[in-house]
Amino acid sequence: MGPGPALLFFFILNTSGQDSAKTDWNDYAWPTEAGRIVTSTFGEYRRTHFHAGIDISSGDVQGHGVFASRSGYVSRIRISPVGYGKILYIRHPDGFTTTYAH
Repeated sequence: MGPGPALLFFFILNTSGQDSAKTDWNDYAWPTEAGRIVTSTFGEYRRTHFHAGIDISSGDVQGHGVFASRSGYVSRIRISPVGYGKILYIRHPDGFTTTYAH
């Protein structure tokens, strides 16, 4: 049996202490060329928690490009056998952070 469906987990954190309305939401670009099929939405109820991001389907195809949704710098990389697995944090000039996990 091969690997399961490839998904990108994506969410935005406001760590700036500013009102989220002060960011320009039009600055955000779609973070992958895999397509726009969202398989899980933000806030969706799970058995033990609420889902904290969106899952984007790759259509069971590996190798699609993944891009930062805005300019910024890599502020953290974390790899864990539990939780998000591999996760990359990108900090943006206005204090927001986008994350990308698989």
